[in-house]
Parts: sequence; C-alpha cells; structure tokens
Amino acid sequence: MYRIYQTASFILEGSDFGEANKLISLYTKDFGLVKGFARSVRKTESKLRFHLQDFAFSEVSLVKGRDFWRLTGAKTYEFSKAVVVSLEERKIWARVSRLLSRLLAGEEKNEELFSVLSHGFEFLAGGNLGTKDKQTIFNFEAVLVLRILSSLGYLAERKEFCELTVSPFFSEEILSHAEKVRGVAVAEINRSLRESQM
Repeated sequence: MYRIYQTASFILEGSDFGEANKLISLYTKDFGLVKGFARSVRKTESKLRFHLQDFAFSEVSLVKGRDFWRLTGAKTYEFSKAVVVSLEERKIWARVSRLLSRLLAGEEKNEELFSVLSHGFEFLAGGNLGTKDKQTIFNFEAVLVLRILSSLGYLAERKEFCELTVSPFFSEEILSHAEKVRGVAVAEINRSLRESQM
C-alpha cells in the first residue's frame, strides 16, 4: 500500500519525458525541492496538465518512488491563476524559479522560504504590480530575492535590509523603502550569489 502525501507546491519547471509524460521540478511546503513524475499529463484529456504548468501554485498529491516522486493529483490554488496574465510578472517568477533550482540542493523542508514564496506569489497574483512602473517591479523582485537568500542563510545581516527581510509580507511601504536601498541590495545579492558559488 502506497502512502499518498498532499502538500502545497510551486511548479518550478517541467520537461517532456517519453511520449506524453513529464518530469517536474517542484518546491513543496513539506519536503522542499522534489522531482515528480507525471504520467500522461501532456495528453489533451489529462485533468492534471493545467494544474502542473510551469509557475503554478498547486496542492499536489505525491507518492514516494525510488528515483522520483509520482504525481497522482493536483489542484491549482484559485488566486494563482492570475499570475500568468501579466508577461512581466511571469518573467519575474521564471527568474525566481531558476534561482531556486540553482540554490536548492534537494529535499529539505524550509518553512520560512515557503512563506516568503507564498506571500510573494500572492502579491503578484493579486495584481498588485499590474499597473506599476518598472522601478516598482524591480523593487519587488529585489526584495523577494533578498528574502530568499536570507531564508537560505546566504545574506549577510545589514541594517539597510532589516525592514525588507524581517517579514514575508509585501506592501507599498516595503517597496518604497526598497527603492532607497536598491543599489545596495542588488550589489549584496550579486555578492551573495558569487560567494555561494551559484
């Protein structure tokens, strides 16, 4: 008897496997980064394919396998459907997904990181950046990346970033503060990535 685990999950990236299957990289709330195998998910009649698209936020059902987890079910959270509407927001999440794939070594639960991603995703899905100027969009991405690095222990403690990293929530005030320190923040992000050899 196989045990089925249900967990919230960000779909980072999928690649075709065989005639209609997919191998999917997921960042899950309960298991960290996992590789999932979705059988026949590329068929037009598959009920799972829309819930396992790149950059979706879904509740997934997983069975532990020898080499991969097997995806047996998925349901996209309602608010996440809005995130792919804006091309700029989709680009942000694509960059975040690539960063996570580089930084995360494997299956290791990190509740702080998952909270950071969840609040960032909800902020995007709520349309909060849809009508903003490019500077505000850059500020959001800088804050999100700072928080990711901080939750993984890659970010040096600096008083300039305290207000930006102390909470996972986003607000107009947070983004305004990020504008003032964005140059320093970008330099620190680049330094952290260099030192982590990523």
